[in-house]
Amino acid sequence: YKFHRFNEIMSKNFYLGVKRIKEDYQGDASKIWVDEPSSSAVIRKFLQFEGVGQKIATMATNILVRRFKVPLGNYSAIDISVDSHIIKMFKKIGLVSANASNDEIIFRSRELCPEYPGIFDIGLWEMGRRVSRKEKEGWVSEKRKLEEEIPRFERLIGTPGFPNKEEIDKKKKRLEELE
Repeated sequence: YKFHRFNEIMSKNFYLGVKRIKEDYQGDASKIWVDEPSSSAVIRKFLQFEGVGQKIATMATNILVRRFKVPLGNYSAIDISVDSHIIKMFKKIGLVSANASNDEIIFRSRELCPEYPGIFDIGLWEMGRRVSRKEKEGWVSEKRKLEEEIPRFERLIGTPGFPNKEEIDKKKKRLEELE
């Protein structure tokens, strides 16, 4: 059974993470953020774990703060975790240009909220996910409608009130675009 698309790597990283917590933090992961350290210190500690990069370290720190209410000395190193939903929303609401890079999105969030750039993360991610679902639902329903209409309309070519050959060809072209 596959738990992750990179099963072997992730199982190794998980094992090494548990081992690090046992050896470096006496089996207590909360010692990573004991005594209200700076957000930079927590992110740096997460970066010491095998397979954890800047995005995962920042995301984990943001989750600690936002969901588990872990107090830190500051929140300024918690960047937004750029993914397709974040990119979509930053561009859609005009916070960055249509051709903005991931780095530009990170720096824009720092510019907008220097004391806690990651504050935008969950809200914009959820909005982006909802927009993506609606777009996908629209795409799926349009595709399904065309797949049902085209054969029916082809049988009725020449019948008054139904699409002609050119209109059906347009629908076929649109269906190809959706695939």
